[in-house]
Amino acid sequence: MIVTKRKPLEEITGFLKGQDKVFIVGCGECSTTCHTGGEKEVVEMKQYLESQGKKVTGWVIPNAP
Repeated sequence: MIVTKRKPLEEITGFLKGQDKVFIVGCGECSTTCHTGGEKEVVEMKQYLESQGKKVTGWVIPNAP
């Protein structure tokens, strides 16, 4: 099994410095199981990024083939 770990919000915000628009991609498998990037976490990230002035253009959570 693959285990995922969520990055600190400050690190993610740093990666996005100078960017106004963001599209969020989660994962329907490992990240959902580990609670680091499933639907709940992606929606939370969307809300956080919007509170930081970012425009979230959309999000998706693909499943493994």
